[in-house]
Amino acid sequence: MDFSQLKHFVCIAQLGGFSKAERALDISQPSLSRQIRLLEEDLNTKLFLRTGRGVALTPTGEAFLPHAQAILEAIASGREALRSASSDLTGKISVGLVPRLARVLTPPLVKAFRTRFPNATISIIENKTPMLVTALNQGHVEVAVLFNLEELDDLVVEPLTEEHYVLIGLRAGGQELPPAIPFEELARFPLILPSLSNSIRANLELTRRRTNTPLNVVVEADTMLAVFDLIRLGIGYSVVGHGEAKLAQSSKEFTSARIAGMGSRNISYLARSRRLPSTYLGEAVAELIRELNLAALIGADPVQPDNGSHG
Repeated sequence: MDFSQLKHFVCIAQLGGFSKAERALDISQPSLSRQIRLLEEDLNTKLFLRTGRGVALTPTGEAFLPHAQAILEAIASGREALRSASSDLTGKISVGLVPRLARVLTPPLVKAFRTRFPNATISIIENKTPMLVTALNQGHVEVAVLFNLEELDDLVVEPLTEEHYVLIGLRAGGQELPPAIPFEELARFPLILPSLSNSIRANLELTRRRTNTPLNVVVEADTMLAVFDLIRLGIGYSVVGHGEAKLAQSSKEFTSARIAGMGSRNISYLARSRRLPSTYLGEAVAELIRELNLAALIGADPVQPDNGSHG
């Protein structure tokens, strides 16, 4: 059970139907239905009955509703208390960010932190996901925003954004890539890719082996700045999350195509160590990161509620 499931349950109960709740919550019908199904499985009971006019609560749903409302009200009160007390928080917190996110998240995060926590200090640690996972578990970083975690057992994580993968290249002579290409067609493009420690490269390698597709990697570069400089020189193409491509294409220099058949998406996570206790400042900074709307900052999609969190 998670809080979003309770929120969706209460919304459906109050509005009397899934369609109205979908519009109010701004999520798809399959996502909403799956959240309620998971909640019913967790509670081992049926919460709604479908009627000609929508849905009605079952007797157990009616019994559970006031408890769900009380839980949500307690969470809202707790967050408000945290915000009210935030100006009194002191101490130092280290926040880990992967390089791509550090570029766009550091300025608004630090600005908001200084406004909300004037008596505290923030340290931004920029590194790749594997290094930041180690830093979380060793207590050198308390909160981090990472890409594509594989091992979740030692972490409490919350997915924030997701992106599909695209091939991006220089729009030379007005030539455009098609809207989408199958993964196997990557074999005919010279590629500029990050090293194997990068999560996008790791996903590419998994699909390459699964599809037996050879990749023509002509350059390895671990920073997006270098990758786009090399694309501008006509060296080759690269594979990035669609948010990165969307922001790059605003300059009209680049063209991109969605890659079909990778079977995975580029997902960012808010992460903390499961083994180490959270501080009040850590909880407050995690809430601040949620409020900053990372999806809008990097041009990605917010994670739909049915993706859940691994915590």
